[in-house]
Amino acid sequence: MPPLTNVGWIEVHLDEVLQQRNMTLTELAKRIGLTQANLSILKTGKAKAVRFSTLAAVCAELECQPGDILTFSSKATSDRNDVILYDPGDKPIAVIKVLREELRLGLKPAKELVDSAPTVVAENLKRLDAELFMNKLRRAGANASVS
Repeated sequence: MPPLTNVGWIEVHLDEVLQQRNMTLTELAKRIGLTQANLSILKTGKAKAVRFSTLAAVCAELECQPGDILTFSSKATSDRNDVILYDPGDKPIAVIKVLREELRLGLKPAKELVDSAPTVVAENLKRLDAELFMNKLRRAGANASVS
């Protein structure tokens, strides 16, 4: 998930490029000599920085351009909304349940989202869908908002 800023954020599309190439993250990690954990941080958008050497290795292996993997998104140019989980509150299990149901996630990815709060848990939703999702999170005890 992208880090929150006032200007916008960098979106990571590594999943899409991997799918197009019929390659797993594990396979890419082995081919370029990085740990799967480090690539996973990049893939999920949790990385705060990316070395040019890492980006070059990924692009060389996937035969793509950096712009295929990373794009800049500004809220000023978007009519879509994101749901932000700031804090799971005192009932994180209830929040995990909502994330699993709404996002169709397994237990581990849902727990990772809760543990990484504050974080964007859903992107590019219609306003009404984003508000419904936010309200479900709030009813579960979370501090969440729509941006």
